Parts: sequence; C-alpha cells; structure tokens
Amino acid sequence: MIKNRDAFLTCNIGMNGCIGRALAIIEMRDLMTHWIQNFKSVRFADGEDGTRITTETKDHFTVGVTPLHLVFEKK
Repeated sequence: MIKNRDAFLTCNIGMNGCIGRALAIIEMRDLMTHWIQNFKSVRFADGEDGTRITTETKDHFTVGVTPLHLVFEKK
C-alpha cells in the first residue's frame, strides 16, 4: 500500500533533483555494458530464487538491500 507516490520519485527533477543522477545513469550503463561484453550468462546461485530481495530488503532512510547471490559465466 503506497500512501504517497511522490515520495518514491528516484532522482526527481527540478529544484529538489538528485545532483548525481547523470553520474548514476552513466555508471549503470557502464556496468550493463561490462556484463554484456564479458559474460555468457547470469543465473541464480544454488539455493537462491530471488524472492529474498523483495521480502527481506529493509526500507529506512537508505535502502538496506538483502544480498542477491548470482553466478556469472564468462564468455
């Protein structure tokens, strides 16, 4: 249940916008490019199904994300 959708605008625009938004987007693009160029596949590690990241992540001033265990297969 979300009471105020405006509270969840990541890197909002305008006077209250995130000063590091452009850098964050560049970093995400760089990371995705690295993955695509260097790995053949990505899968969940043994015993991991991906549900813990949505059920056990703590939401406070900053998000405390639960670890997601993945296996990257090199090309």
